[in-house]
Amino acid sequence: MNIRVFTYIILLLACACVPLKAQSFYSIDRSSVIVCQTAERPDFSSSDCERIDVWDVDPQGTHFWMQADIDIPLSLLSSDQPLGLYFAGKASAVFYMNGVRVGASGKPGHSLREEETGPMDTVFYLPRSILREGKNTLVIEMSGYHGYIKLVQPIHRIGVAEYVQPTDIILRSYSGSIIPFGVLVIGVFYFGLLALRSETPKTQIWVPLMAFFALGQLSSEISRGLFPYSWPFHDIRLMAILFFGIAASASLLMHVVQRFLVKWQARSMLVYLLGLCIPAFVAPGFDAKSVAVFLTAAIIGAVVSFSAYRRGDQAGLKYGVAFLIFTISVHLVPSGFLDRYYYYFVAALLIFLFAQQIKQLEAERAQQAEDQARANRLQQMLDEANERVNPRRIKVSHEGKVELVSASDIAYCKGARDYVELQCNNGKTILCSHTLAELENELSGSFLKVHRSYLVNGDYAETLEREANGAGKLLLKTGEYIPVSRRIMPKVRKALA
Repeated sequence: MNIRVFTYIILLLACACVPLKAQSFYSIDRSSVIVCQTAERPDFSSSDCERIDVWDVDPQGTHFWMQADIDIPLSLLSSDQPLGLYFAGKASAVFYMNGVRVGASGKPGHSLREEETGPMDTVFYLPRSILREGKNTLVIEMSGYHGYIKLVQPIHRIGVAEYVQPTDIILRSYSGSIIPFGVLVIGVFYFGLLALRSETPKTQIWVPLMAFFALGQLSSEISRGLFPYSWPFHDIRLMAILFFGIAASASLLMHVVQRFLVKWQARSMLVYLLGLCIPAFVAPGFDAKSVAVFLTAAIIGAVVSFSAYRRGDQAGLKYGVAFLIFTISVHLVPSGFLDRYYYYFVAALLIFLFAQQIKQLEAERAQQAEDQARANRLQQMLDEANERVNPRRIKVSHEGKVELVSASDIAYCKGARDYVELQCNNGKTILCSHTLAELENELSGSFLKVHRSYLVNGDYAETLEREANGAGKLLLKTGEYIPVSRRIMPKVRKALA
């Protein structure tokens, strides 16, 4: 399988990605949000209440009540589909629409002990009888004491739409991930096997490892749409996404360092890994952290690659340009990057790295073949020299007795049904009971099989002539012509050269 076939598979995966119909979603009015830090349900006009933006609503480590308006159009109320109230966030909550309790996600409380957790993404059926065209009032009691880490935006969505399972909506948003997912899976298994079969697996394994960790990151990302989970588990999912992102970035750096920096690899790698930790701690939000870590790896990779190009390594230019394109692409589409574009860019970068690795493996194999051919030629020369100094003698069963025949005296061997004729340089013919295959194994070195019925001593070869049909004939010093089959002709010409 080469890079062209690999590309065809990715195109087929792209064709398998079918666009899905988007859902009309009506969110709460951001300017109408009122939050009251009270234990009992307030009237939302007391001094304990304040008006804030919906993205500033933060239930982590606290308990409060919230009121907001949702404008519902007549077109939605007139549809035949059931309606639902959607909530996605790190909080346990109870929901009231126009004064009617419509459902609860867990149980909010004043403390960790009183609180019960619910699903991260949930939907509640909304009877049309409690809704009205235009402004509808939503009241939520909310708390969030069970989280492991504090998020910048713990509330992801609140609104009304046609009733669909939340996991279906999430999977719909990740539907395009099948393309990078296919790239990563193929990269992990195919190029992982290539790396393990390579003569230098330690240097070839980092790109497949990068694909493996990126696959783990993507799998953690889409897990939200595969199964419903409680909102405290969302923190674990985010930490898994960041961990796999850091591991993929470190694998990328290891590949670049071992590819372009021969000296001081351990010291360089330690410095670069420390550099990856900086954006992991500084960047706000886990999406930003995951992007910043890989972006840092790409920038460092570009610097190392261009430096290698300045030292004369032509491959450094290709790597540097690829990392530069990746970096620019990130800055061109900063919004919604992780979900929409991140894995596409990572997959594209991996395809480039896979192509470079294939070229490197092919060059490695070509070098190995050349080294093996050189070793074979040297061994043949040594065998021939040893044969001249110490001629071998083979045992030949002939006319009921065993005769010792010097290999240097044999001009060629000719297969004759169940026997083999040994043609000696003095014109003598010896009929022996050996097979031609047995003699070929015993008479290694200067002997060469030129035809299915002929084994020739190369020391007696004079000239090789090619015939019109592609076959040939070999003139020996004894004056005899030996046929050379068309299939073996290139091998004979190379050996005699």
